Amino acid sequence: MRDSKLSGPMILNLKGHTLLLSILFSFAISLGTFAKTNVWVINKDHSELLLSIPYMSVSDVTARLRSFSGKIYFESPEGAKENTNENSDISRLSIEIKANSFDSNHRIRDGHVKGEDFLDTHKYPLIHFESENITKKGNLYRAVGELTLKGITKPFELPFTLTKKVKDTWGHTNRFVNFESEINRKDFGVTWSKGITDGEFLVGEVIKFKGNIQIQPIGDKTPSYKHMLPNTYYIQMSEKLARGEITKEEFKEAVKSKATAYSSQLDPTSHDSNGNNEDKDKDEDEDDLTTEEIIRLRDSPLWKTLEYAPPPVRDGKWWVSFSVVSLIGTAAIGLSFAFFYEIKKKKIEERGGEKDLFVTLLLLVAFCIVVTFFTALNYLTH
Repeated sequence: MRDSKLSGPMILNLKGHTLLLSILFSFAISLGTFAKTNVWVINKDHSELLLSIPYMSVSDVTARLRSFSGKIYFESPEGAKENTNENSDISRLSIEIKANSFDSNHRIRDGHVKGEDFLDTHKYPLIHFESENITKKGNLYRAVGELTLKGITKPFELPFTLTKKVKDTWGHTNRFVNFESEINRKDFGVTWSKGITDGEFLVGEVIKFKGNIQIQPIGDKTPSYKHMLPNTYYIQMSEKLARGEITKEEFKEAVKSKATAYSSQLDPTSHDSNGNNEDKDKDEDEDDLTTEEIIRLRDSPLWKTLEYAPPPVRDGKWWVSFSVVSLIGTAAIGLSFAFFYEIKKKKIEERGGEKDLFVTLLLLVAFCIVVTFFTALNYLTH
């Protein structure tokens, strides 16, 4: 009979496995207790950074920074529902600005600001702010971090407000950050100015700035083309469908009818000798367009050309301008021929070339006038 007792090595082996399983189990539990981080990024389509710079102590020059990016990290508190940030704490934020995107709508002044006297953007291309110390009181947040400008890093505090989540027309989630603050440019080595009367300076020291920033969850940015104007027929019908004003079947039928009308206008083979659409009965028997077909149709060059191309301008002034340009071209061609004949003047004179030259130029001018007339007539009547 075998001994039912476990040997020493087997007991040690079981203990080792038990210890390993305990460690792995504890690690898995600890992972589940870590806070979930949700990263939101700046959408520049509806964001702006504005500056106000004192000028001669009596006025301000306004400018904007056109190129920037940034992230805000939300840490979901214990017990918060997944993917909901209404009650979340912000653990970190960062923003990066391209210094050479400074724009005050004055090319010479902008060039001076970007030069060595001010931002020296060639040597210091980026302005950067980052904070991992964000507190909240009511709806007011305070981010204490470091601001780096022109190679100098200093502590900086940025107060801001944050709106609640809101979905746009296309179903994407948005929040908006708003802030106002100021810096002393001399703290960052931007010291250039010119003196004026009574100890005052041409350019003030304290620069005010404010931001209106749209943020969206990373990977869920509203595509920029959604905001393009004018709206296409497809986008208009899509919005009606999203608002519940039409059914899915009505949406498909509307888009299909529009596409059929466009195709029949552009494809002469689809009409008989009387101008009737030969494919009408065939189209009515076809199934509704699938979602993939609608998307492919919307993104096709033909659709975009038809939706966005402006109608041709056909007024009386156009052909007058066209004729004048053609006559100028005719004169240039004539002079070229004259120069060519002048080079071979000796040969021309031997056979009475002066008369031949005159007749040639006259026929050339008459030919260009006839071509211009019929070209303009064809354009205006089609």
